[in-house]
This record gives sequence, structure tokens and C-alpha cells, in this order.
Amino acid sequence: LFSSEIKTIIKSGFFKTSPNIEDIKDYLITSKIHGHKTFFNNVFELEPGSFLTFDIKNKKYKIDKFWKIENTFANKQISNPEKNLSKNLIQATLSRYISDVPVCILYSGGIDSNALVDLSCTVNKNANIELFFADNYLSEFSELEIVKVGYNYLSKKHKNNKLILNTNKVSLDKYLEEIESLAWYYDEPIAFANSVLLDQLCNIMKEKGLKVSLSGEGSDEIFYGYDRFIRTNKKQNQLKNNNNSIDEKIGLLYYGGGLHSLSIVNELTNRKDIANEKDSLSWNWLKKNISRNFDDLQLMYSQKFRLQLLLQRQDRVGMKNSIEIRTPYLSPDLLTYVNSISISEKYSEDTSTTKLILKKIFENKIDNRIVYNKKNGFPSDMLNWISGDKMKTNLVKLITNKNSFSQNYLNGHIIKKIISSHYEGEYKFSTLIWMLYALEIWHNKYF
Repeated sequence: LFSSEIKTIIKSGFFKTSPNIEDIKDYLITSKIHGHKTFFNNVFELEPGSFLTFDIKNKKYKIDKFWKIENTFANKQISNPEKNLSKNLIQATLSRYISDVPVCILYSGGIDSNALVDLSCTVNKNANIELFFADNYLSEFSELEIVKVGYNYLSKKHKNNKLILNTNKVSLDKYLEEIESLAWYYDEPIAFANSVLLDQLCNIMKEKGLKVSLSGEGSDEIFYGYDRFIRTNKKQNQLKNNNNSIDEKIGLLYYGGGLHSLSIVNELTNRKDIANEKDSLSWNWLKKNISRNFDDLQLMYSQKFRLQLLLQRQDRVGMKNSIEIRTPYLSPDLLTYVNSISISEKYSEDTSTTKLILKKIFENKIDNRIVYNKKNGFPSDMLNWISGDKMKTNLVKLITNKNSFSQNYLNGHIIKKIISSHYEGEYKFSTLIWMLYALEIWHNKYF
């Protein structure tokens, strides 16, 4: 169901639902309620790789799997992986360019999007290609300087192509205005503070008459691209040496960045009708697969669960603006091939180099300052604004409302403690503050 349909059904009274309180702890720790459950009670979604068949005569349905990420980790001994991967990358890009309308590209200062532009110019000689980059006002979050490095290099290299760079910034006032609108389309709390930046880029694409955009999403998940993979791998080696429990090993992957706020989330959700995180689908999936090779498991978990949050952001924000966002790195054939390549081809433990094979392929094909630049993610001014007076005023207004999610389903005393600690500088809860803010906006829109 689209959000408009869900909202219409809820408002009509034909279908009764309420916020899914039981699984809210899963969200506060991981940014997502994973699996087939949603933020609405009795409203479910199909998991990736699934299809539903409805038997009209007997009024029954069944859900089957047509594809499983678990089956792509073959760990084969692949000869000449760099050469074969180069071919697969070109084919994946070609397949995502099948369109009867112009295709543009979401662009940043990272290797993923620069490689995508290089591949796009290779398979689309003489084409004009529009690039869209989300900039920030604060210099500490702006990638514009490194973006221009990559753009200038590729413009000189591919002289037969015309690369058009579009940049955009979003002010705090515009941000707060647009997030209200975006929340209605999103169906669930907006877990990523940068979603509004993406929304405004897609809006510009729409105004230009564009319909399809390519994105570098998925590269980090398949090429071992996150620094957190390195940290988790080192912690896993320590646990292995100390014969620690299975729960501790699972926790390394499940908690991620939510570990530092776990104790206060426990206090916040201390109710009988809120489930323990160990009852969540993702925790139990990890428990079932914990005997697998840990590096494989880490990538598998990231692709199966964490990546879905990113892809839902791309899909919902894109569709809000009538833009189809395609992800060449997640072409099934390419993903299956990369998942079959050994970890040693993707990550050098000696030098802590991630995306090793991708960097080897694109060394000197894109600017080497891009190839070896430290990963910066998708930064947003909101990382700073969240600690400012305006955001504090907005947040306090939302959570102290008698009809708010916080007042009705969470521990209000602990909420006040979180806000006080964060804004008085005792302890930074930026991520948790954002999660609560996004939760309240979603709840306000639907309930």
C-alpha cells in the first residue's frame, strides 16, 4: 500500500490500526522495524525477494521466496576477479540505462558515484549526463571541494560527454517545512536526517523533466566499504579469543551505533507491551546464522537488513517526486558475483583498506584523490542543527503534547532526561534525539 492508501483506510474507519508499540525498541536501537512488520499494527509488508499469491476461491494467501541473499555467498575461488568484475560493472550499468527517457546520476565526492559516472560515460558516449549533488551550508559537512575535484577530472577525461553539475542546499527553515510533507509519504519515521536533502534533489530533477536517476547505493554493503566493518571485525576477534557468549557476538552486528544509547533506551521502553530486542526478526536471523564465517555474516546482515532502510529511503523519496532511482551496484548478477569474491579481495587487514578491488579497478580511471579519500557518508547540516535551540523547541513541543507518542507509549521522565543531558552537554544523544523527533512527526501525521 502507498501512504495515501494507508491514510485513507485509517481515516475511513474501515480498518482499525494503531502504532506498533511492541516492536518500537527495534526501531530505537537499529532505526528500523525489520522484517514483515511495520509501524502500524496489523499492516505488513513483503520482505525483499518475496511474492504473494492470493487464492480468491478459498480466501487464502501464501508468501514465497524467489530470491535469497544467503544463497549468493558461495566463496568460490575466482580467477582474475578484477577483470571479470570490470565486465560485470559495465553490464550492470548498461542494464540500468535501459530507458526511453534521459537518465541522471546522484553524485557525491565518493568513489561509488564517481565510478558510476565513469562507467556511464563509457557506455553512453556523446551523451549529456546531469549530476545532482546535495551540498551543506556548514563547511564541516560540505563535500563541494572534493566533488569539484572528481567532476573536473571526469569532465576532462570524457570530453565527448557533457557533464552538468547541479548542486543544492537546504536551509533549516526549509528543512523543517519539507520534513512535515515528506513524513506523510514515508509511511514510517524518517530514520535518515539527510532524507530531506535527497527529497529536494529529486524535486529539482522533477522540475527539469527527468524521470530516472542512478545511485551508488549498495557499493559499501557488497565491497566491505564501512569503517564499522573493520571495528566489528576486530571486536569479533577479541570475543573469539575470550570464548564469549553467542548473544555478545550477535550484539556486535545488531546494535551497531545504537550500543552507546542502549541503557537509556532500555529505560525508555520499560513496558510489558514492548518486546525485547532479542525477540526481533533480525536478532533471531543472526542467531540462526551465527555459525557462518563472520566476515560473510557481517556483509550478509548489512545487505539483508541495514541496506533495506537505505533502499526504502531512495524508493519513497524518489517516488514522492515521480523519480525512479536505480542502483547498478545491486544488479542481481553483479551482487551475486561480488558476494562470491573472497573478503581478502575486498579488504586488506594489513592496511585497513576497504573496497580494495574497486579501488584497484578505478585507480587512475577517476581522480586518485577520490579513490583514496576517507569515506564521508552522506552528511547533513542537521547533524549540527539537532543540537540547536530551534530544534530543541520543536522537539519539546512535539513530545510534551498530551497526544504524542512519547507521552502515551514511552517513559516521559526518561525523555526529559535525554533532552536535558543532550542540550546541556552532559552526553550526546544526537542519533536518539533524531529518532524520537522523526517518530513524533510520523505519529502526528497518522494518529
